[in-house]
This record gives sequence, C-alpha cells and structure tokens, in this order.
Amino acid sequence: MSQADRPNVVVLFPDQLRALSLPLFGEQQIETPNIDRLAADGLVLENAISNCPVCTPARAMLVTGRYPQTTGHLINTTRTRHSEISIADAFAHRGYKTAWVGKWHLHTGLWPALDRMPQHPDWVPEGRDRLGFQYWRAYNQHMVYFNGFVHKDDWNYERWDGYETDGLLDYLDAKGLTRNTIVLFASDHGTQAGSQGVNPWSKKHPYEASIRIPAILRYPGVIEPGYSRRITSMVDFFPTLCGLAGIPVPRGVEGSNLAGRGMATEAALEELLRAHQTRRCDEFVACTEWKHWLDEQRRVVRNAFGALSHPESEPDWSLLH
Repeated sequence: MSQADRPNVVVLFPDQLRALSLPLFGEQQIETPNIDRLAADGLVLENAISNCPVCTPARAMLVTGRYPQTTGHLINTTRTRHSEISIADAFAHRGYKTAWVGKWHLHTGLWPALDRMPQHPDWVPEGRDRLGFQYWRAYNQHMVYFNGFVHKDDWNYERWDGYETDGLLDYLDAKGLTRNTIVLFASDHGTQAGSQGVNPWSKKHPYEASIRIPAILRYPGVIEPGYSRRITSMVDFFPTLCGLAGIPVPRGVEGSNLAGRGMATEAALEELLRAHQTRRCDEFVACTEWKHWLDEQRRVVRNAFGALSHPESEPDWSLLH
C-alpha cells in the first residue's frame, strides 16, 4: 500500500459507555442518532468485551494490544512503562502522524487527591509517558465535560470549548475523507448502573453490564456493513487496525481476531479459560493483591511473569521490525 493510498484512522473511545445503554443493543429510553448513523455504515461487533472493566487497564489494552498481566495495569491511575510499544509507535514508524485528544488515564496525573479536583487539571509530561503520540490535546483524568481542561505542549492548560464529545463524523464528510478513513467506535468498559444489586457506579464485576462494550468498525468499500457475533476483546483492536492500514503488528502485541472456533459446550469453554489463565499467570483475586507490582511512584516494576527492567527504560525497538 503506497503512502498516498493509506487510510486515515480515527478511534472514538467514550468513557464508561456500556452496550446495554444504547438503542443499538435494545435500549429504548434514549436516542443516539450519530452512533446509529455510524452503525448503519459499519460493522457492528455485537460481542465486544472489555477484558478488565476498569479505565486504566482497558485503555492500556487498546494502546498496547497487551493484557493487564503483561502491562502491569491492574488498577486505575498507574503510570505506563516507557518501554511499552504503542499503536502510535507502530503507525509513526510507517510514516503516520499520530494524535491523542481527550482522556488518557495511563499516568499518575495529580495522584492521589488532586486528580479529583477539576480546578487542578492533570498533566501528562512529554516524552514516553505519552507513548509516542505526537499531537497532544489531552488530560490524564478528570470529569469536567463542559468547557473542560486540556493540555498541549506543556503543563499550561486551555479550556475545551463546549461539550467534549461534540465533533465524531461531519468533519470527515466535509473534508471528503470519509471513504479513506477507518473509524473504530468502542468504549473502555461498561458499568453496572445498579444491575445485579451492585453499586451503580461499580464496574469491576464480570457481568454483561460491565464487560460488554459497543464496538463499530467502519471502512467504506473495504468492510461490508452488517453485524458480527464473533467475540472481540480489547487487545484485538490494535492488530485489527494495523492489518486494515497495512501496518506490521509489533511482535509484543498479544491480541488477534481468531475467536469463533466452534467451542460449543460450557465445559469446553471452562477448560479453555482455565488453560488460558495458566498461560497468562492469571488468578481470580482482588486487584489489590498485586500492589507489589508498583513502586512508590505507581510505576510498574514487575508483572505476572516476574521482575521488569527500570520503568523508564527505552522500548525494544526491534519489535517493530
């Protein structure tokens, strides 16, 4: 694929939006015309799953294509290791310009208290803390969605004009970019909203309300609109976007789109899950059991497979080749 023919890639990633809250998946109390418009033109992934339904672990999977047991992101507001190779690195390595706009939540920000105070916007330093994203109009984590705070090149902030999520698809149409743009719409996780008697704001439970996320993939002329019932997990988005754009997938990525092999019985699925847990050194225990993975600055210094190098060490760039 030549430089001129390569598609643009846009990922729309709203925070804590569960599939069950959208008319697309059966909800009747609200209207979502822009999401419905995107779904009409794209492939709806009906069984998209957030493997770890918490903000920071889920976002790390999107950006690195690697599971929490590898990245060390098991709880929120954890600083990402500088050696992680991101989707921005993979695309920039092939000549793409990359940008991150909006919530990041892969850094400590103003931990532990000030990130809850909207009058103190939280800063993500330039360099590897941004994992290779070049243009930056973002923040680590806050909940000010109208005229909120964003940063660019330094710690000084500016106000976002209006409602944060205004923008999504008209711009692409106006610029004539629609047919040559891959659009992925997904979310980091859902939320219980009171179902199963769980706290309304809680999401750290393996119920459908928490783990099932909306996911739509649009690429006019390449991806035929419709519905897919294949199970898609958070680590699959990175290699999928690489494949569509003709970008080699870094060898450290752990995702693929190889689900749907006809495992028909619950017993077989259970056995498969246990075997996968063994390979991933995963256990069904509270995330606080892994506090020793972080140092005093909440940087990841070990993962499920053992101790790691210094958290600010350079990536192994050979993985891009």
